[in-house]
Amino acid sequence: MLEQETLEVPAAAAAESTAKAKRESAKPSRAVEPHLLSADEIEVLYIEHRTLLLFIASRKFHIADGEAENLIQDVFLSFLQTCTRIDNVRSWLVAAMCNASRHFWRAQGRTESLPDDYANACDPKTWGTAEEHAMRLTMSKVV
Repeated sequence: MLEQETLEVPAAAAAESTAKAKRESAKPSRAVEPHLLSADEIEVLYIEHRTLLLFIASRKFHIADGEAENLIQDVFLSFLQTCTRIDNVRSWLVAAMCNASRHFWRAQGRTESLPDDYANACDPKTWGTAEEHAMRLTMSKVV
């Protein structure tokens, strides 16, 4: 009997916190036209959503924090340039962050990093310089 009572308390607390989270996420959001927002309203939106967007880029897409910060700036720039009415700002920003993160990895796939011994490598154009110089000397002696 005692075990059942102790098990019910955490279950009730978990159910209460889940219900609270659902209530908070179900808050109606007002429609926004980003290009008409004041600087203070933009700052509030940035501060409110920055942590979530950073989490998405860092944890879900495994992007370094510095690059994730750059992506957040890009997402907010796109948000401010949007001339259409946005009904749910949070959803729009999350979707934009996911798309920006995917684009980041697509762009990274097209680049190739330098080898680890890059500092010790010679310029490939100079590999045949000695042979070319020897050929010029030979040709000048013949002529």
